[in-house]
Amino acid sequence: MPSNVARSLCEAYSVITGHWPVTSLRCSGQLAASRRWLSVTERILNIKCAVEKNIGGMARHITSTPVIEIFDGSLMWEGVVETFDVACNPNVKRCYGFSYRGDDTLMYATIAETDEVNSPEMAVKTFVASRMQR
Repeated sequence: MPSNVARSLCEAYSVITGHWPVTSLRCSGQLAASRRWLSVTERILNIKCAVEKNIGGMARHITSTPVIEIFDGSLMWEGVVETFDVACNPNVKRCYGFSYRGDDTLMYATIAETDEVNSPEMAVKTFVASRMQR
């Protein structure tokens, strides 16, 4: 089944059952990164879009968690990690997303929850470790 058909069926299901609130932010398919600073709502919507694109399914924002990652006394990452519940993806029920600067470009990291990665802090540790291995 094409992903757009599955997504349409999932959206129809959410409207019928009320599983996802109708007022939740929807991904427009375009990231609002034209301005230097984004509002919290724009930032969360951009991360939500990245989650839906990279992980698949429909994402619903759950919470925002400030995280600071320090390794060997050096600040490796500081910011806010967004937690999302994911529907319509049989393999992922929750994921974490956040923005970071890469080559002077705003980038978005999306990390699916696993047994090992089960918190915003662990998502950042996993991200930092993967970047250090490059």
